Amino acid sequence: MGTLLSAHQAAERLGVSIWTVARLARAGKLGSVLIGRRRLFAEEDLEHFVTKSRIGSQKEGGGALAKETTPLELR
Repeated sequence: MGTLLSAHQAAERLGVSIWTVARLARAGKLGSVLIGRRRLFAEEDLEHFVTKSRIGSQKEGGGALAKETTPLELR
Protein backbone atom coordinates (compact mmCIF):
# COMPACT_ATOMS: atom_id res chain seq x y z
CA MET A 1 0.00 0.00 0.00
CA GLY A 2 1.22 3.47 -0.87
CA THR A 3 1.31 6.56 1.27
CA LEU A 4 -2.03 7.91 2.47
CA LEU A 5 -2.46 11.67 2.65
CA SER A 6 -4.89 13.81 4.60
CA ALA A 7 -7.29 16.10 2.74
CA HIS A 8 -5.04 19.06 3.60
CA GLN A 9 -1.98 17.30 2.19
CA ALA A 10 -3.87 16.23 -0.94
CA ALA A 11 -5.10 19.78 -1.49
CA GLU A 12 -1.59 21.13 -1.12
CA ARG A 13 -0.20 18.60 -3.62
CA LEU A 14 -2.93 19.39 -6.16
CA GLY A 15 -2.72 23.14 -5.59
CA VAL A 16 -6.42 23.48 -4.76
CA SER A 17 -8.47 24.16 -1.64
CA ILE A 18 -9.48 21.47 0.81
CA TRP A 19 -13.09 22.12 -0.21
CA THR A 20 -12.28 21.30 -3.82
CA VAL A 21 -10.63 18.04 -2.76
CA ALA A 22 -13.70 17.12 -0.68
CA ARG A 23 -16.04 17.98 -3.56
CA LEU A 24 -14.03 15.88 -6.03
CA ALA A 25 -13.98 12.93 -3.63
CA ARG A 26 -17.74 13.10 -2.99
CA ALA A 27 -18.38 13.25 -6.74
CA GLY A 28 -16.24 10.13 -7.25
CA LYS A 29 -13.71 11.98 -9.40
CA LEU A 30 -10.88 11.61 -6.89
CA GLY A 31 -10.36 8.27 -5.19
CA SER A 32 -10.31 8.21 -1.41
CA VAL A 33 -10.83 5.92 1.54
CA LEU A 34 -12.81 6.62 4.69
CA ILE A 35 -11.24 5.42 7.91
CA GLY A 36 -13.59 6.32 10.70
CA ARG A 37 -14.63 9.89 9.98
CA ARG A 38 -11.37 10.71 8.24
CA ARG A 39 -11.05 10.74 4.44
CA LEU A 40 -7.59 9.80 3.21
CA PHE A 41 -6.10 9.91 -0.29
CA ALA A 42 -3.53 7.55 -1.79
CA GLU A 43 -0.74 9.22 -3.75
CA GLU A 44 -1.58 6.88 -6.64
CA ASP A 45 -5.15 8.24 -6.70
CA LEU A 46 -3.83 11.80 -6.94
CA GLU A 47 -1.54 10.81 -9.81
CA HIS A 48 -4.40 9.01 -11.57
CA PHE A 49 -6.66 12.07 -11.18
CA VAL A 50 -4.02 14.41 -12.63
CA THR A 51 -3.28 12.05 -15.52
CA LYS A 52 -6.98 11.61 -16.27
CA SER A 53 -7.58 15.38 -16.09
CA ARG A 54 -4.82 16.38 -18.50
CA ILE A 55 -5.94 18.09 -21.67
CA GLY A 56 -3.68 15.78 -23.67
CA SER A 57 -5.63 12.70 -22.48
CA GLN A 58 -8.43 13.48 -24.91
CA LYS A 59 -7.80 10.23 -26.81
CA GLU A 60 -8.93 8.33 -23.72
CA GLY A 61 -12.33 10.01 -23.78
CA GLY A 62 -11.43 12.80 -21.40
CA GLY A 63 -14.92 14.25 -20.97
CA ALA A 64 -16.00 17.63 -22.29
CA LEU A 65 -12.47 18.60 -23.23
CA ALA A 66 -12.31 15.65 -25.63
CA LYS A 67 -14.73 17.25 -28.08
CA GLU A 68 -13.00 18.67 -31.09
CA THR A 69 -14.00 22.14 -32.12
CA THR A 70 -14.12 23.22 -35.69
CA PRO A 71 -14.02 26.80 -36.92
CA LEU A 72 -17.33 28.29 -38.00
CA GLU A 73 -17.81 28.40 -41.72
CA LEU A 74 -18.49 31.77 -43.29
CA ARG A 75 -21.69 31.94 -45.28
